Amino acid sequence: MHVPKELKAQEKSWEDKKFLLVQGDFFGIQDFIFASGGETNKRAAKLLRGRSFYVSLLSECAALKVLDALDLPSTSQVINAAGKFMIVAPNTQATVKKLLDVQQELDQWFLTHSWGQAGVGLAWTEASCNDFRRGKPGKPSPYKALIKKLFEQLEVIKNQRLNLCAGSTPIIFKEFLDSFDNNKGVCKVDGKSPASEQINIDTYIGKLAYDQIETGNWLTKRERILITRNSLTMQSTLKIPVFGYHINFVENEEIQGKFGEQAKNGNLLRAWDFSLPESSDGALWKGYARRSINAYVPLFDQKSQDEAALGKYKGEDLLAIDDAKTLNHIACEDQQLQANHQWLGITALSTLKGDVDNLGLIFQSGLGEDVSFSKTAALSRQINAFFTVYLPWLCETKYPNTYTVFAGGDDFFLIGPWLSQIKLASEMRQAFQRYVANNKEVHFSAGISTTKPGLPISQLGEMAETALETAKSYNPEDKTPAPKNAVTCFNQSMFWDEFSALELRRGRLQQLHQEMNLSTGYVYGLLTLINMAEKVNDRPENAIWHSYFAYRTVRMLERNKGLDRDQRKRWQAELAEEIANAGIIRHAGNYRVALFCHLYQQRN
Repeated sequence: MHVPKELKAQEKSWEDKKFLLVQGDFFGIQDFIFASGGETNKRAAKLLRGRSFYVSLLSECAALKVLDALDLPSTSQVINAAGKFMIVAPNTQATVKKLLDVQQELDQWFLTHSWGQAGVGLAWTEASCNDFRRGKPGKPSPYKALIKKLFEQLEVIKNQRLNLCAGSTPIIFKEFLDSFDNNKGVCKVDGKSPASEQINIDTYIGKLAYDQIETGNWLTKRERILITRNSLTMQSTLKIPVFGYHINFVENEEIQGKFGEQAKNGNLLRAWDFSLPESSDGALWKGYARRSINAYVPLFDQKSQDEAALGKYKGEDLLAIDDAKTLNHIACEDQQLQANHQWLGITALSTLKGDVDNLGLIFQSGLGEDVSFSKTAALSRQINAFFTVYLPWLCETKYPNTYTVFAGGDDFFLIGPWLSQIKLASEMRQAFQRYVANNKEVHFSAGISTTKPGLPISQLGEMAETALETAKSYNPEDKTPAPKNAVTCFNQSMFWDEFSALELRRGRLQQLHQEMNLSTGYVYGLLTLINMAEKVNDRPENAIWHSYFAYRTVRMLERNKGLDRDQRKRWQAELAEEIANAGIIRHAGNYRVALFCHLYQQRN
């Protein structure tokens, strides 16, 4: 059959590799956020939120650099979340040359300012129009194969980070030692950089650390960010240009104007609104491009000042209204004021870290052979929106003392009062399940680490990461692959349904304490009984824990002289049902979570 030339040309056009699919990925996020020096703990709150934002900023500016270099519009960027972005570009020799130049510029910035601690890698692969097609019935998806190839290429780039094996890359940092001022010394925040900025009488820090602290400060006081080619020389302009772009924090339009002249003369490249949602159902759009940067920060308000006067933050600095709370202040927030004017409950922090399980597999296989460019982009944006839009709103409205260290893409890291974070973890999981329409294949795991305030932030990060890894590896039935969808709390790992059930047990234990005045010694003794119950299979004699429980319960109730015989029997049966049956027998060692929560709430 004769095929017209026009049709042949059209078919060939769909087969030509005329596109480059470019992916960028920020690597070294953990090292970048949790780098520490002698002054890190004193400014932990500002540093954490400043560095978290800086990760988003570096990713945004790297994507902008690629678009700028290739002279592409912002619509060429189809994905941007959690340090990752994807751009569609024309496949030409000039494009590849410019991408290599951009990669070199990015590498040089990170070598200069973070000493290779982090970086942004670019990977690209050729694509034709046919590569973006969905799979036909019974045939593999071309687009699925394209994405797999791009992910593989990105893994190669990650292992060649900063191109340190290239002949043009110096083995050591040239003139590194000469860049130090003997009077100012090394940066007291990161412990590596030459110090240049004075923050108090005898403390100097590096420019990057200074910008990170200032970023943490401006995030609480501004609502917009402007990215310009030339500096606007504002007080809120960061000292270090990011990949050649100047970062300026500005107030809302009513206070500081629209900056129309800067847009007209080409100096203004991006203007982003990062203000928090004003309500649960209100529009996010306020006339500017939105960037959800988790800018919610717990502030010292009138209620906090009143509680400070009652001794809640004993030993801590008194803050002014609208000052950002320090982590030490936040650690006090789960204490409860008693009738005797004493504060009850421990002073402690919980770090909550988690991420969506098997996200790469969801993207590569979860959409089936019908996967497409639009579906991939939509899935990425929808998952990102849960952590960047809903989660900060949830923290602001129900858990107002929670610091969002980072949240976006598929993961999150939060710090807050110890018990509040445990409750938040459970509510987050329930909300996420509703968000994904109760799809049993889409879930996240989390690790909760509870500590006293004052630990180095790097150690907080390591402990939370260890708890998360333990949760993900929880596999009591040795299934392949591991089911994940679990949480670790107080060194106990379990699936989420069990964790939610323990929330009910904790509440019930608190209720019994109020009704029966359970002694601390009695509750502490239950931990010993749990140890025995866990080892009954290895040591049958441990089954006597039932008798120990009955004996200790009777003795405790006998000390209450206000009870008659029938009341004692009724309360003994109630305690046996709730603690022995619904608690120890039903949950075994995991019942420790409910006991620890109760005990820590009762401690002076």
